[in-house]
Amino acid sequence: MRHRMLHFLQNFVYYMTLEVIGPRGHELEGLLDKAEDLDEVMELHERFLDTCLKECLLASQDLLKILTKIMTTCLLFADQMQRFTLDSVQGKDVGHASSGRVGTLRRSGAHSHASAAGEQAAQAQRQNRLRESAEFIQKESSHESFTRILNKFGETFDAQLKEFLDKLWTNNYRHHVQLSNLCVRLDYNGFYSSQFASNE
Repeated sequence: MRHRMLHFLQNFVYYMTLEVIGPRGHELEGLLDKAEDLDEVMELHERFLDTCLKECLLASQDLLKILTKIMTTCLLFADQMQRFTLDSVQGKDVGHASSGRVGTLRRSGAHSHASAAGEQAAQAQRQNRLRESAEFIQKESSHESFTRILNKFGETFDAQLKEFLDKLWTNNYRHHVQLSNLCVRLDYNGFYSSQFASNE
C-alpha cells in the first residue's frame, strides 16, 4: 500500500514539475525576453499562471476535490504508521528499560577499556536489540486491528484513485493532451486498469 501511494505521489509531482511547470517556465522566459513593456510582462505572467493552474489540474473542481482526498488519505496513512511505529518502539522500550540501563553500564565499561572483546560484545548487543525490535514490530503488525486499519486505508485509496483515473481518462482530451501522459505514468503497466476492471 505504501508503495502504491508513493508511486502515485512521485508520478504526480513529476508530472507537475517536469511536464507542466518546467516547460511553461522556459516558455515564459523566452517570451519575457521579447516583451516590450510592463503590461505585456504582466499579461504573459498571467497566461503562465492560468496555463499552470489548468495543466496541474488545479482549475478543475472535480479533479481538485479528488486530488485533495487522495493527498489527505496519504497523509493520514503516513501519520497512522508513524504513530504505530512510535507506540511499538516505546512499548518495547518500556519493557526492556532496566536491561537497557544494565547494557549501557556494561558498554561504557567496555569502551573505557577499549578492548576488542568489549567492542564485539557491544556490537553483538546492538544487533540483538535490533533483532528484538524487528520481531516486536512484526508481532505487533500482525494484530487484527492493524490489518483492519491497513485494509481500510487500501480500500479508500483504491476507490479514490479509481475515481481520479476515471475522471482523467474521460477529461484528458478536453483539458490538454499532456493528461494522457499522466494517465500512462500512473497506470504504466495496466495494473490499475486490470484491478479496477476485475472489481466491477
